[in-house]
Amino acid sequence: MLSRLTPLIVALAALPAPGQTISTSDLPFDRMRSRWMNYETSPTALIAFGPTGNEVWVISQPGMRLSARSATDLAVRVEIPVGPGLVAVVWNPQGTELWCVDSVTSSVSVIDAATERIIRTIRVGAQPGDIEFDADGSHAYVACAGVDRVDVVLTDSYEVVASIPIPARMPHALARIGEVVYVVPMRSGNGTAPLGNAATGATDDIVEVRHVAEFEGATPLPDGDLFAISTISHQLIASDTRSGLGTTLYNVHARPWTDEVWIPATDALNGVHRGETNYVAGQVVRNFVTVVDTASGTHSIIDLDALSPAPELNCGTPTAIAFTSNGNRAFVVGYGSDTIAVLDIEGTDVTWAGTIRIHQAFVYADGAGPRDCRVGRNDEELVVVCKGDGSITRIVLADLPPGPDFVFDAPQAQLLGWDPTPVDINQGRIHFIRTQNSLSKTSSCNSCHVDGGTDGLAWDLSKYLEPEGTPDDELAMGLDVKGPLVTQSLRRPKEVGPYHWRGEKKALAAFDGTFPDLLERESEGVTQGLAGDFFYLTQYLEHLALLPNPNQSLDREYTPAQLAGAELFLNEPVFDGLSCNDCHTLPLGTNGEIIDTLGGGLAPFCVVPQLRTVATKLVPPFAIGGLFGTRTELGAGLLHGGSMPTLQAVIRRTDPEQIGHRFDLTEGQADALAAFLEALDTGVAPAAAYQATAHPGNTLDFGHGELAFLVAEADKGNCDVVYRYGPEDFLGEQRYFSGVYDPTTGKFQQASFQLPQLTTTDLMQKAASGMPVTFFGVPVFMGHPMGIDRDNDKLLDLDEIARGTNPENNDTDGDGFPDGYEVEWVQDPLTPQSGMPDSVPPTMLAAPMLVYATNHAIKFEFATDEQARALISYDGGIPVLRAPLKPKFDDVFSVVISDLEAATTYHFEMSLDDPAGNSRIVTFDFETTGANFPTPVRVENIHLQLVGTAPQKVHASVLVMRGGDMPVMGYSLNASLYYVTPSGVEFLARGQTWIGSPTGTAHFFIPIPSGLQPGGELVFVMGGIDEPPGEVPYVGPDSTVLHAVLPY
Repeated sequence: MLSRLTPLIVALAALPAPGQTISTSDLPFDRMRSRWMNYETSPTALIAFGPTGNEVWVISQPGMRLSARSATDLAVRVEIPVGPGLVAVVWNPQGTELWCVDSVTSSVSVIDAATERIIRTIRVGAQPGDIEFDADGSHAYVACAGVDRVDVVLTDSYEVVASIPIPARMPHALARIGEVVYVVPMRSGNGTAPLGNAATGATDDIVEVRHVAEFEGATPLPDGDLFAISTISHQLIASDTRSGLGTTLYNVHARPWTDEVWIPATDALNGVHRGETNYVAGQVVRNFVTVVDTASGTHSIIDLDALSPAPELNCGTPTAIAFTSNGNRAFVVGYGSDTIAVLDIEGTDVTWAGTIRIHQAFVYADGAGPRDCRVGRNDEELVVVCKGDGSITRIVLADLPPGPDFVFDAPQAQLLGWDPTPVDINQGRIHFIRTQNSLSKTSSCNSCHVDGGTDGLAWDLSKYLEPEGTPDDELAMGLDVKGPLVTQSLRRPKEVGPYHWRGEKKALAAFDGTFPDLLERESEGVTQGLAGDFFYLTQYLEHLALLPNPNQSLDREYTPAQLAGAELFLNEPVFDGLSCNDCHTLPLGTNGEIIDTLGGGLAPFCVVPQLRTVATKLVPPFAIGGLFGTRTELGAGLLHGGSMPTLQAVIRRTDPEQIGHRFDLTEGQADALAAFLEALDTGVAPAAAYQATAHPGNTLDFGHGELAFLVAEADKGNCDVVYRYGPEDFLGEQRYFSGVYDPTTGKFQQASFQLPQLTTTDLMQKAASGMPVTFFGVPVFMGHPMGIDRDNDKLLDLDEIARGTNPENNDTDGDGFPDGYEVEWVQDPLTPQSGMPDSVPPTMLAAPMLVYATNHAIKFEFATDEQARALISYDGGIPVLRAPLKPKFDDVFSVVISDLEAATTYHFEMSLDDPAGNSRIVTFDFETTGANFPTPVRVENIHLQLVGTAPQKVHASVLVMRGGDMPVMGYSLNASLYYVTPSGVEFLARGQTWIGSPTGTAHFFIPIPSGLQPGGELVFVMGGIDEPPGEVPYVGPDSTVLHAVLPY
């Protein structure tokens, strides 16, 4: 086994020596810096009709704007600048204020309807998702998904007066009926859990996923799906908790004139099927609406997949519901299918009236991704906001044809407004959420990796040769049996490869096989993946941003208890003399090495998992009993198979068969390590997701408190600070004003070089005078476009307005030269130019700065003296990265290059091109880190041929390698031979051989049974490889190939 080997330990001189007291400054942090962050939040209420019904208020998430639009033609009257993560907008019952929930800054912005200003920021629990008022508007309830609670706000003082713990993961959507507010969690589980091995009796040796309720004597999982809060006592009504309503619950809505709440949801089939092919027609989830009668406590299911008149009209990934005023018609949004299902309700009967097809704003991206909808005044219109491409459309309800089963094409959508998202990334999102990518038209990547995250479940997606529909207990002919694996988050995967739990995916593009293999995607009648279009999906995944760790101190400092754990993490030998950090290397918590899991299950080797998001996976432990042992309240826990309920359980594992395996830490040491990991930095400082408002009632305390804190964090390089206020007059028009903090001067740069920089005193005086000023802490680099130069063309926003150029278009005249670049070279940005007088290529201001290196990836930053675009390659190869994406230019860059080899020096070549086409080649070297363990052996190639006459034999030549060399002789190989025909699969024989020559090639000669009818395929499948005593092991996930096919 790998653990028996002597590790190759690399001394880390920069780390404190054992016994030395450490501080936060001794710990490396990732630096997530970007002009724009795709937080991919989970919105619940993007639309709010005004009190009169004449206007509709709409959130543009990427544009960071709340717009007031005409309800008749969606024309924009005003756009109010807001924070980076708005997910819900709701009017207070008095119709005087709009309350906006920001999931990124963990706050609620209160906008005065008369002045259209942010007048208060209410800080609430982490990652809030929705807001609901009580009947008289005296209290507001905010669902805080990141800390599993609902905060109660007293509305006349704008203060949080109570916090109500919710015993579920990620409570994020709310609805009120009478004196009760109902709460649903996004990640609720479905009663399944990883099951241990009956043959060995080991509960951590995970072999399958089952519904706990199937086992007599096992304690069923809580599976809490709907919770009730009294608006009188501000406490949970425990007796009204409901279970079994779905797996991923996207929203909850009260149906008018009834006691019903409707919950759009999906239900995972992970406990129903085993093996990829057994997910019939690529269906991994069911799409439905759960209707709960809150008066009786009963519920019913509206199966959208079964009701749909045709697969192409399915309502895939239902995320929101709107009702007509009488409650007799429901409109269900299909986020993944670009459809709205129209349901008619009569008593308890629900029928499919028809389908509204939603069309994107432009040809490209080629999907809309509707996420929310609302019915307008007098049931005249349905307004739909599309998250997929950032658009909005309005449907006149009188234009809908009568049912049943009508099909209506909505008017072409229009963009919500300015959007910094590159169109390639929007296209990638469409591929990610599109349920038409499954043969059943029900499922997508997003079905499990919800909004780029995880459903928290374990799935067995092993590959078997048996055909679709084979009973699970009859699956025996494994092509790649990996056992249950917990769904991983897909946020920024490029940094932490190789990919998947086992590291068998060496590049993100390898995941394209999921489309034909699992989802059974068809295109033009052929089962296939996205092929070249998978590039867009990788762009989308690579730019999914992480949020700060809610367990971390606001100032990014670790507490003494956490630092005690950090010291153990860095220095305590736990495995063959290695510390935790030697494998889980900071700042990412992984070095990218594939190792022995030491955790049971059917995947003996896995890539070292990253730890920067481990806090999001922590769920209270739950004792199920039997072969389930103790898991979590969601079922699956930590490690690849979900076997461990807590960090302490992982840390204190021991395995007596593993020499040198010293995870036998004391209870106190395990608690200290857990405290450190629970607060581990994600690469985004808490101050970089912060919002606060100065107003006449708090300016004295605010200047010395929250503003001083943000400025200090900016001075440390943890964030940019942006201010916003308004509207006020500018050149005869009402404008919102903003600026960004400049650490070099200690002042704020306004959005015009013609205006002086402002001090904190200036801004506090502005707030004291009656004009509230809202401050945002955002990631470094992001403050410039958010605060002073929205289109990042180096011509500041107010200067653009004065010149007549468009502050939301970096190239107003469309000549290919950014507006600011033209002004710098004394050209007119309103008159197209054929060339520029600039003849000097861009220059780097300093050598690239290394942020981190792992076995797999290198991250570095650099800056240039003018706007440029970088094209990066290495070792004489083709370009692997362009930054920024066309048609943008920039002068600050943060770059990750991945899919690299360990302990290798890479010679990078970078072409820096300015807008005029001047180019400079820059070269530099960076080195990946070395591995802790010797390179294992792998299968590099399998060649099959038929030899001899009757009986013929299959000659399999298997090339086994170790790195670039051949292993020593004596390795023993096992394999199986199958015969596959359209009528089924037949096991033929097993074979065993060994490497008997220095060429590294093993030879199998497996007889073919007589009477085998031709017309099928012989499939040779590698089993295990046993190493000779003292030699390096075989690691299957490192192999280039594990099976081969020969026509017969």
